[in-house]
Amino acid sequence: LFRSAAKWYNEHLKKSKETQQLLTILITNDRRNKEKAVEEGIVAYTCEEYIKSLDANPDLVDRLACITDEANEIESGRVIFPDHVALSKLQQGIKSGIYLQGTYRASRDNYLEATVWVHGDGDNSKEVLIQGLRNLNRAIHEDIVAVELLPKEKWAVPSSVVLQDEADNEEDIEKEEEKEQMLKTVEIGR
Repeated sequence: LFRSAAKWYNEHLKKSKETQQLLTILITNDRRNKEKAVEEGIVAYTCEEYIKSLDANPDLVDRLACITDEANEIESGRVIFPDHVALSKLQQGIKSGIYLQGTYRASRDNYLEATVWVHGDGDNSKEVLIQGLRNLNRAIHEDIVAVELLPKEKWAVPSSVVLQDEADNEEDIEKEEEKEQMLKTVEIGR
């Protein structure tokens, strides 16, 4: 359907002198869909490829979720999630500390990220970052969920976090203002 729509738009844009130079591109993280689109002569990118091609906005790369094709493969239009853990095993896991129970909070900036606020005694509360469609499973905002921590070497930081030097000097501020003005000029010129 998406490939057909991209093809249709490309054909119709060529009909007018004003829009002849425009090109519709397909952005997809479905590897097979992208391959088929390229075979059909449609310009197609993964989200990561497209974002990395935007020279004027390099910070957008930091907002990309860390995903791989294998971990989030979409098969026949349906995302395959792991089965839910049996309630008895879940309760046992929470008591033994294998699983942590908390409140699921969806990210406003990235639909492939969320946090689980694990309530503890006193200052023992913690936030656990969840990344990737499979790990988010079927949870929705404010659900009470149980999570299993990955080994420490697989821990990550939110993709929207951009580390920045706390001490801004005048030169940095001027460069930032020039960059913003350039971006505004580019956006207006499109």
